[in-house]
Amino acid sequence: MHRLQGERGYRLARLVALLGVGLVALHNLTGWITFAIHRAYEGDFAAYYAFTRIALHAGFGHLYDVAAQRQEWQALGPLLWYPAVYPPPLAFVVLPFALLPFPVAYAIWNLVLGVAVLLTWRLLAPGSRWQRGMQLGIALAIPLVAFSLLLGQVVMLLGAVLALGWWYLRRGSPVLGGIILSLIVVKPQLAFLVPLGLLAGLQFRAVIGWASASAALGLVSLAVMGTSGIAAYASRLQDATGALDAYQVPAGLTLPGLLGHGVAALTAQTVVVMVIALAAFVGRARGPAWSIALGVIGSLLITPFYHPDDLAILIPAAWLWMRTAPSTLERTLMAAGLGGALLLGTPLPLVLCLTAALVPARDLLSAQRLPLQEAV
Repeated sequence: MHRLQGERGYRLARLVALLGVGLVALHNLTGWITFAIHRAYEGDFAAYYAFTRIALHAGFGHLYDVAAQRQEWQALGPLLWYPAVYPPPLAFVVLPFALLPFPVAYAIWNLVLGVAVLLTWRLLAPGSRWQRGMQLGIALAIPLVAFSLLLGQVVMLLGAVLALGWWYLRRGSPVLGGIILSLIVVKPQLAFLVPLGLLAGLQFRAVIGWASASAALGLVSLAVMGTSGIAAYASRLQDATGALDAYQVPAGLTLPGLLGHGVAALTAQTVVVMVIALAAFVGRARGPAWSIALGVIGSLLITPFYHPDDLAILIPAAWLWMRTAPSTLERTLMAAGLGGALLLGTPLPLVLCLTAALVPARDLLSAQRLPLQEAV
């Protein structure tokens, strides 16, 4: 009798938790729809759209022409303007949408983002059906994730890229997985250490696929923009890094900003890169999910350029990490680091995840016995 009552109580508690999370997620989704209807021009997609329209009207070589940017921003509507530093491949992705009227393009873009979220969840979220449903509800209930969706951020597409890349790596198609992962270039500051993680994890064929596709994207960018366009992009990046406040970047909440962007910051960034490489190598038996998750966490820790809603990329990173069978201590540190970053809107708590990556001493011991061979 007591056992039966305990099971009923457990089921009731699960149902109440799921309903609670579901209500918050539904509230956030309603806010997303309301924003799309009434404030579409205030979102990031409007900026992507205006940025890409420059290529249609003036050519890709003028993407970073300030006068051309102002003209497109003013033509579209009351957009918040600052010199755009989006990478050229983002314009390639948005180009089909820029050919459409803005309301139609925006509606389709939001639909694509919704599909990307569901695809990421479907491929990555581990556990039972109830656990997976709970994870989706929690993800949509997190304010930063909801805000990223509301703005129409490309972060959601990047999450799907990580999920698809991992899925193909797992299924024994590492080159194709690497090619897909080359699309992290649409928002590189959030995942630029993923290739390093794969390389240190001895995922050589995946790295070859990534490098080949990245080189192809670079050549296409050079062909359509010319050397002057590429130089203008490099100059804009340099200007943005030196004037983070103008781009609404909370510089003090980043590791480089906290340490003053000097020698101390460079030293800390170097240490993070070394830890990521070491952890990926030591834990290479845990597969590509480990390498990709580490790459995302390391990228967010050392990038000087981020916005709080960019941290939504930690959801797929968390799902990938959960698939590597972490120990109890590792789970505790991971939950504290990821949860702290998502709740506080700063990547600084991810230092705990970096610590968690070095916790399993048994992996270090097994690494000494594991032959140096490709994991995929």
